[in-house]
Amino acid sequence: AKVDPATLDVRKIESAKRSVNYMLVEWAAHHYHEFRTEQISVALTVGTTSYDLVDVPNTRAIDVLRVLHRKSGGYDTPCFPMTRDDYFMIPQKSTQGARPTEYFAEKQRDKVVLYVWPTSDNLVDTLRVDIMRRFQDVGRGFNEEDIPYYMREAFVAGLAARVAQKFSPVDLWKTLLADAMRQFDLGTFAEDEAGDVIIQPGRGRRRCRRPRGCS
Repeated sequence: AKVDPATLDVRKIESAKRSVNYMLVEWAAHHYHEFRTEQISVALTVGTTSYDLVDVPNTRAIDVLRVLHRKSGGYDTPCFPMTRDDYFMIPQKSTQGARPTEYFAEKQRDKVVLYVWPTSDNLVDTLRVDIMRRFQDVGRGFNEEDIPYYMREAFVAGLAARVAQKFSPVDLWKTLLADAMRQFDLGTFAEDEAGDVIIQPGRGRRRCRRPRGCS
């Protein structure tokens, strides 16, 4: 970014730290990152319709990717996602069953709330939840970057572009921005999973004559 180290001061250092945090926010909104996926365990309670994922220590969840219901013996069964409208239309949300079969993840400003249906009828089963966590902020600048090694080039290029936008000529900023975008694409390409492509009918919104929970 052609910033002379001799001219560095507190203002420029703080500006660079803010740039890093905003860049990571952009990354989080732009792309699904496999390295930010974590699996957490949520203990079910009888008749409970929702669970605040912020109550699970050290999650920093910003989205829910997958949910499994785990019996006490270790047997896992997938739960299926539903929309806000689907959940809203359930007439009896506290209906209890042998296991939750569907879930709705409500992304609020500071937390994610997981709604399940039907609710659990026991205290021994759990949910295994794959979440997307937020990036760790730079903080005071002494933390290790919250990125894997294959994203380091993209991190450096992105920071250089953002610093250049503030302190360097426009032509240099445009050049560094193009390089940052290329490095980001290369880094995210390294995350692609190798596996068979499976095409199956979607489980989209559906209408039925008898809504859930009606006898």
